[in-house]
Amino acid sequence: MTPALKNKTLQKNKTAQIFELKHALAYAKGIVNTIREPLVVLYPKLTISSVNKAFYKTFKTDTKDTIGKHIYELGNRQWDIPLLKKLLEKTLLKKNSFNDFEVDNNFKTIGHKVMLLNARKLKIKDNDDQMILLVIEDITERRLLEKKVENETHTIKENKHLRDLAKQKDDFLTIASHELKTPVTTIKAYTQVLQMELESEGNTNAAGMLAKMDLQIERLTHLINNLLETTRMQSGKLQAI
Repeated sequence: MTPALKNKTLQKNKTAQIFELKHALAYAKGIVNTIREPLVVLYPKLTISSVNKAFYKTFKTDTKDTIGKHIYELGNRQWDIPLLKKLLEKTLLKKNSFNDFEVDNNFKTIGHKVMLLNARKLKIKDNDDQMILLVIEDITERRLLEKKVENETHTIKENKHLRDLAKQKDDFLTIASHELKTPVTTIKAYTQVLQMELESEGNTNAAGMLAKMDLQIERLTHLINNLLETTRMQSGKLQAI
């Protein structure tokens, strides 16, 4: 094979490899852009080298305000969180990943959000500098739903507690009404008997006092009966006629 033909063959192979690499890169970018969660590639030294479409859509930003920026410089430095910085730097130096780091923050362009961050270190062949893939999941709605369920559960428990207290009160009133009714009825009977005996003996003053006492006992009996009927109505045991 002549040198010219050899160079031509090498050039052709190189062109084919470049084409394959470009095709593979386009294919990979296509896959990344279909992922719904925002993805960020940090390289080098926590500088944003690329993001997917979901990142731009979620944070309402563009390329010039994102690519080439340090992760802590985004927006109004809402990512400048000491613990996050420590985790990312530790990931670069020692560990390979961290999972479910929660960021609860007010973001400049999208307002209050709760985000879960997951990071993994990617090894670049023949390069000491490390690349980090950062995945961001928006869990704001999930947290709101969890809070709503928590509040509703608390309300249900509180309502049950109030119903239990109301039942205890009704049970107490029912028992108290029954327990009061028996001795009051007995006192009323003795009062009436004693009144009749005093009237037959001609002791009108004492009989008059017992008559007044009997009237008060009658009022007390009426109050007890009303209390008992009210308790029955509240508990649903008294039917309307």
